[in-house]
Amino acid sequence: MSNENPSENTSELLQCLIGRNVVLHGDLTFTGGLHIDGTIAGDVIAGDSAPSYLHLSKHGVIKGNVIVDKAIIDGKVTGNIQSFGNIKINKKAIINGDVQYRTIEIEDGALINGELKSDQSLKSTEQNVIEINQPT
Repeated sequence: MSNENPSENTSELLQCLIGRNVVLHGDLTFTGGLHIDGTIAGDVIAGDSAPSYLHLSKHGVIKGNVIVDKAIIDGKVTGNIQSFGNIKINKKAIINGDVQYRTIEIEDGALINGELKSDQSLKSTEQNVIEINQPT
């Protein structure tokens, strides 16, 4: 699933919504899917027990680092992003920090003030689970 577009098959993953008028101060750890319309002042970290998906809407803001399997970024991130799967950075996105990724898609108009670091050795949680469960 890590080679798929992050917007595919995400309806079953979405488990949490941070509303537009919500401001959360502190780190947030989640599993499954997370949609952010509000502001997170802290790190957003996917738990390592299950595949994770983050959608940061055009209204969403993260002031901290992001560690996730898959992501779609439409809003603003001030911090570094590490994606173990596919990350899509849409045209309205603003990222002030480095982006480490396995696969990436960047729309024309997206603003990234930082380094792009390709790391094909990154493996998503889902791949790790599959590899562990395969017969030897």
